[in-house]
Amino acid sequence: MDNVVNHVYETAVTPEAIGDLLMSWSRVVHESDAPDAAPLAPHLERAARILEMHHRLWELEAPERLPEALGAWPAFTLTPEGTVGLLNPQAESTYGLKSGARLSDLPFDTAMLDEIGVILRREPQRHLIGGYRDDNGRLIGVSISRQPNSHFLVRTTDASWREGLAEDLGSVFRLTPAETEVVRLLMQGLQVIEIAEARGATVPTVRSQIRSIFDKTGTHTQSELLRLVIGLADLGAGVSVEAPQPEDDADGVAPSATQVHEFLLGDGRLLRYADFGDPEGRPILFLHDSFFGWHWPGSLATRAADSGLRVLAPARPGYGGSDLAPQKSFSAEQVAEDVLEWLDALGVGNATLAARTNGVHYALALAHRAPERFSAMVAFAPALPELGSKPFREDAFPVGSRRFVDFTSDALLDFLGRCAERYLRHRGVREVFGYYFSSAPRDVAVLGNDDALAVIEAGSRFSRATGHRASCDDLRRVRRPDPAYYISCPVPVHMLIGDEESNDRLARAQMLIDRGAPIRVTTVSGAGELFFYTALDLVLEALRDAAA
Repeated sequence: MDNVVNHVYETAVTPEAIGDLLMSWSRVVHESDAPDAAPLAPHLERAARILEMHHRLWELEAPERLPEALGAWPAFTLTPEGTVGLLNPQAESTYGLKSGARLSDLPFDTAMLDEIGVILRREPQRHLIGGYRDDNGRLIGVSISRQPNSHFLVRTTDASWREGLAEDLGSVFRLTPAETEVVRLLMQGLQVIEIAEARGATVPTVRSQIRSIFDKTGTHTQSELLRLVIGLADLGAGVSVEAPQPEDDADGVAPSATQVHEFLLGDGRLLRYADFGDPEGRPILFLHDSFFGWHWPGSLATRAADSGLRVLAPARPGYGGSDLAPQKSFSAEQVAEDVLEWLDALGVGNATLAARTNGVHYALALAHRAPERFSAMVAFAPALPELGSKPFREDAFPVGSRRFVDFTSDALLDFLGRCAERYLRHRGVREVFGYYFSSAPRDVAVLGNDDALAVIEAGSRFSRATGHRASCDDLRRVRRPDPAYYISCPVPVHMLIGDEESNDRLARAQMLIDRGAPIRVTTVSGAGELFFYTALDLVLEALRDAAA
């Protein structure tokens, strides 16, 4: 469990480390069928405060303002040719840099300068290197990350005790002023005896204060403590730049802004929904997933309209602008009641159900609640219950939905959701989901398709509209769904499942069929989970057949 705690704090500072945290937790689960997650709670709470306190650092409006936001740390931009562009006062005072300076002007040893030059030519997304300051021989670290404007942001670990860090440590970890001062001196590299001399205290007193600091921060060693404090300092303070607002429309994506509408439920909550296709066509009630929303490739929507299909897609509470209830959580049965109220108001008496991944759980709730209103269901890459053993596999999908769903406590799931949201905002859809789907090459290929990526990006904006909470609620709800919910489904279900995806859906679907579930399966050859965005002919054919 100590390893999990270490990864919790590392992920709070660097959300990209979410995979290591998840892998660490998976190993704990592998060692015990029912691990006690209660000791994690205070660490998760502290780590969440770190993450939330400075999350705007990842949401800056313009990359050129990033050095300005990192005023306590040397930060500057480099052109691909190695010329300094923008820089903050700390870089200017620490290295004597001016805009227009050359890479060779940095007081770094030759090996580090050569390595930076190689990195600039390779144009990486992010790279970390270590080296030495020529002027004082001190070992430092350098982070280089490519920005959207083709320049590179360079940050170094020549840290200073930035303004406001003492208050942040007091707020996040409840350190006393004396303990904060000890941390400051540790950060300067002083030994315990030197700290005692500087503070006019005894060595036992300083050691006692360090033990108290370890206890409050959940750390065990000075190196671990300093990594945490440096990470907190690195996040910056006082960043108030507003995040960019995404456009409502994207080329080649349905629905468009004009196809999104609002409905006021009887209890006053707002339900937003999309309505596209043939206005007089056979209704397809589409239940969206947790990550990619109600968004369809525009060409698929056009072809559905040409086939006489009308797509109605309600946004579940917490997604796409639909209101959350005061209790902040919804059961599938409550969602079913809301949707039926909305369908009645639209005058839709009968429809075909369609759903993707976690949306299938809500489609099932509707089928059970009003089987007379739905003739059939089509499920694309459905979320399915685990049946049988769940061996831990070292080569398994590192951060994907199977492990995410099966191997988390509620508190850890909530924290992972927060981190995943920050990671997505910071890195972008292609990189983040490329990592999530790294063990499914077919899905990675879909993310490399610009037309499909535009739809997926629109869906990710839809899913993050009110933060991570709704997605976490979904994952809790479908984490271990009752197989009887599927086996007793009162309408026939047609499942489309890729044969090269990472969640064992084909095997689980067959187990449900063996137990009597009214399911038939079409295997999508050479496809992963994201075939909905590329196998348009197959998707449309399944919808037409179900609606016939």
